[in-house]
Amino acid sequence: MASAETQGKAGDSPGPLVQGGRTERLLLAMAPVKDVLSAFCEESKGGGGSAEDRLGIFAQDAFAALVEPPWDDPFGPSDRYLKQLVNRFVRLVEGTERTDLSSDALAGLLARASLVPAGSGAPDPLASCYLSFFLDRDGGPGGDGPVFSLHPLRIRVFPDHNDVALRLWEAGSVLAEYLAEHREIASGRALLELGSGCGATGLVAAAACGPKSVHLTDYTEACRLNLEHNLLVNREWVERHGFSPGKITQGYLEWKSFLEDYAAHAAASSGGDGDQPDAANGPAANADANADANADASPSDGATMKAFLEADVLLAADVIYDINAIDDLVHVVKYFLSESPDSKQAIIASTKRNSATFEFFLETIAKYGMLYTWIARGEDCEALPRIFEGNFVQERRDVSICRIHTASFRES
Repeated sequence: MASAETQGKAGDSPGPLVQGGRTERLLLAMAPVKDVLSAFCEESKGGGGSAEDRLGIFAQDAFAALVEPPWDDPFGPSDRYLKQLVNRFVRLVEGTERTDLSSDALAGLLARASLVPAGSGAPDPLASCYLSFFLDRDGGPGGDGPVFSLHPLRIRVFPDHNDVALRLWEAGSVLAEYLAEHREIASGRALLELGSGCGATGLVAAAACGPKSVHLTDYTEACRLNLEHNLLVNREWVERHGFSPGKITQGYLEWKSFLEDYAAHAAASSGGDGDQPDAANGPAANADANADANADASPSDGATMKAFLEADVLLAADVIYDINAIDDLVHVVKYFLSESPDSKQAIIASTKRNSATFEFFLETIAKYGMLYTWIARGEDCEALPRIFEGNFVQERRDVSICRIHTASFRES
């Protein structure tokens, strides 16, 4: 990777096959192979000539030069992905009239790809790889245009692990892009995120929005270990964007056990008197429908409780998929808002997968006396400037982002 940033005018592309160009960005994000090849062919047009010329030896050498560095990088895409990319490009070359495989460098990559096991065997849940993304920024008043960053955000994922928190999902990516475009939501505010997963949303919020602090939470051991890893790997990246790495932290928060901890905190704070969360009739007292899922739960840590009480904005994405967990989730939001109903807000992004589950979530918000306002849906999400060029299951237009608040909330 280069160690500088390039300045360009609005509408300019980074140029044909340059480091940090669109093809490289798509490759490092493990975007769909067809998109990478399409971008490569488009950028190759900078050299002019026929389609055959653009797949000749010079283009083949350029493609090999593009793929080889990330293949050698321990923070690069998976071998399986790069194998598929190389094989598809070679088929494209050999399927084009008057071109053949003439590059020694590309032939070497093809030989390397042949050594990668085919995907027919049992997937390895412990196999990890890295996805890289780039956070560009405006040139500022009087500037010449956007500043294209060449320093990537690197996110470790485990594509075949059964813990869904070890992969990136649509709504978390879209929420990060939305926050980067609407920085006023997080600027100068303390943020707490539920279900942080790999940490990508919180890291982008920290780097792009200038918040007061960011506290990321999740609950499985595998997820939290990976979350801590991604925070460590990206300390320099966060700092390059003007945010102190020490102000982004992570902790344990499992919704059901947290409700019990919060009720205990409220009781202690009031000396056993006054209004308290309805723990006796609330979700913490309900039958544990998720006992197996929460078998590794432990009490929420003190740092997380402190961050919860002090946060101004609660973030969450891709957390609405288990109908049995929605009551707990909404109660956590309710208790968060109750700390300061006039100013606190929750921003939740969801990919609509099951209509019944989604509608139950909205009904539960209303049931507990809260309001929600849609701030981005469908085409709004589709139109956001892309940071995450990954290979997602659903379209961005399937994502909706809402603000949950009380009737007394006053946006500032």
